[in-house]
Amino acid sequence: MGIPYSKKCYVIVETPQNPYNTEDPVSVRETLQSWDVDGAFLSYNQGFGERDRFYEYYSALEDYIENLGFIVNTFGRYFSDYTTTACTTGEDISGWINPYLIYKNGINFDSQYKNMLDNLIEYLNRYPLGEGMVLFDHVRYPQGNSYCPNCSVQTWQNRIYNITQATSIVKSYISNNANISTQSFGGVLHPQRNPTNNTCCQAWNVGQAYDDTKGITRYLGFVAVMLYTILREDYIQWMFNLAKNGDSYSGYSTTGTNKELLILLSTYPTTYNYYDDLQIVINDALNYFEGVVFWEYQSLKNNFGGIERY
Repeated sequence: MGIPYSKKCYVIVETPQNPYNTEDPVSVRETLQSWDVDGAFLSYNQGFGERDRFYEYYSALEDYIENLGFIVNTFGRYFSDYTTTACTTGEDISGWINPYLIYKNGINFDSQYKNMLDNLIEYLNRYPLGEGMVLFDHVRYPQGNSYCPNCSVQTWQNRIYNITQATSIVKSYISNNANISTQSFGGVLHPQRNPTNNTCCQAWNVGQAYDDTKGITRYLGFVAVMLYTILREDYIQWMFNLAKNGDSYSGYSTTGTNKELLILLSTYPTTYNYYDDLQIVINDALNYFEGVVFWEYQSLKNNFGGIERY
């Protein structure tokens, strides 16, 4: 996949738990170096557990890959068995952390969650100020197979408000204890709106996510806009404009964000649906976005031949 040097290019590396089967750490390092990426995000999954061989991969990459960051499972599974309802239509999300718990109780709502953040902070403090990066994953909500449920507008507003407050709390805890600046925090935002059908709850902007005064982007330095379903080229431009320039619908409004906007593209089989070859999608996206994040390393290498800069 050709990526110009004028745009940023990041790759998410999953530790080798099923089903990713990531190759050995030295091979990953050498390949990333040959691709000349601008950085990589290493997934720790269950909180830097050795069963995921996290430290082995981190050690292989830390002195060789510039801008080595961490993708953080902010509201996902692994910390306890929570059950929450996505919205009034009753989608049951078993195992996903309800952001309201963090909003009301802080990071101490679960000792495993706090330990995960403390472990992350230890790794961040290995870097000089400004060199560590954190990408909050699973910030999008709801989860599971219902990315755009038939919720009321008020339900979406409350849900995204809780996410915003929880993200602020997590980000503040990390910032207060680690050598990291606000510009080094990013978030994966899932913008699952249909540009031809506004009955899809307006998703993120009903919750006022892309707004640097009251939204999630207030607490971030960059956003990875997760577009795994792109059925038409104009959807890319439409989504970019929504995030950048703001939006309004039925009594709510957003101002948009001035933070760095990257597009997050999947290369993992069965997880994406693009209107054309991946290279065409990349070229179209980079007409608007400032760079691309690929999920994930092994499928990018095996199925698409990796990255070539020009």
